[in-house]
Amino acid sequence: MKYFIAFLARLFMSTIFLVSSINKIFHWQRTEKELIRVLGDWECIVSSVNAHTAIAMMISWAPIFLIIATLLELLGGLLVLLGVRAKLGAFLLILFLIPVTFVFHQFWFLEGTAQEIQISFFLRNLAIVGGLMMIGLYGVEGEKGPSNRFYSD
Repeated sequence: MKYFIAFLARLFMSTIFLVSSINKIFHWQRTEKELIRVLGDWECIVSSVNAHTAIAMMISWAPIFLIIATLLELLGGLLVLLGVRAKLGAFLLILFLIPVTFVFHQFWFLEGTAQEIQISFFLRNLAIVGGLMMIGLYGVEGEKGPSNRFYSD
């Protein structure tokens, strides 16, 4: 039963990343436009000349960032799902998720309902990062989970 539950946990954790990466591949141009739009929003918000320069450079590199993000999501999601080098997979997904969370869910610039929605997305991503950290620490095998270390009384 532990192994089945561990498989379900890996499936549930990896599905969001696998579906998202496949969606990026099939809707590449739309995803690239969205990334450029979000970076453009950041460019309008920041006031520093250095920040404007950095964001303008990031906009020109958007296709490269999108390739890297898609590879991190796809490879990390597959490693976690299959339970093969899952700690590496969790690291790759964290490497993807942290910048994405701060770039796409900038609730601190918003107000009202839009802010509430972005806060929930931001917190959801933090929760996923927490789960990925657990995978990074303990792996994904049923008997090596945190329950044996913390609840063995």
